Order: sequence, then structure tokens, then C-alpha cells
Amino acid sequence: MTRSSNKESALSSGVGIKMLLLVGLVSGVIAALSTLLVQAVLAPAPLKVATVDVTGLVTSEISRLQEAGMDSAKAEAYAHVWGPLLDKSVQEIADEYGVVLLVSPSVVAGAPDLTAVLKERLDREVEAFQ
Repeated sequence: MTRSSNKESALSSGVGIKMLLLVGLVSGVIAALSTLLVQAVLAPAPLKVATVDVTGLVTSEISRLQEAGMDSAKAEAYAHVWGPLLDKSVQEIADEYGVVLLVSPSVVAGAPDLTAVLKERLDREVEAFQ
């Protein structure tokens, strides 16, 4: 073998190694990005939590009915309407805000309180029903 063919062989093997390293590096980056993309698409979103004071809402509604002088038969019929409206409103708020609603006084630091939203929605539902 001549000296020039040795140089060409060394150069071509050096270029070959560089090319292999570059292909390997690019393949690794593509694999890592693909893995991150699949995880982002398939992984569930973090759980969001909010609270509502259902006990307070029920207590205030009972007080309101007592102040209005509603008799027990009407109050019972009203309760059969109001209960399902409460369930429906809670589900709508959970869906709309994308949260799991917990009944306060749950110990959830920093969770938003959506009681006012629930009360407003219930008031509208009750008005529409009457």
C-alpha cells in the first residue's frame, strides 16, 4: 500500500466515524423528543381541585325557606327539585372548570373556593324551574 492510499483510508475512516457519531447523536435526540411528545400526549393532566361549601348552601337554603314560611309539604317537594339541581350544577361546574370538587372544609391548601359560582348557578336554576 502506498502512502497516499493510507492517508485516504485514514481520512475515510475518520469521516465514517464522524458520520456514525452524528447519525447516532441525531437519532438519540429524535428518540428523546419522541418520548417526550408521547408522554405529553398520553399522560393525564395533573389533577386540579376546588372546593364548595355545600353544607353552607343547604343551611342558607333551609333558612331562606323557613323565612318565606313555606309549609313542610312544599318544602319537601322543593327539596326533591333542589337536590338534583345541586347535583347537576356541581357536575357542570366540575366539567366547566376542569376540576374535582371537594366539599369544604376539606383540607386543600390553595384550592379555589367555587361556592359563589355554585350558589349563583343554583339560584338561576331554581328561578328557571319556578
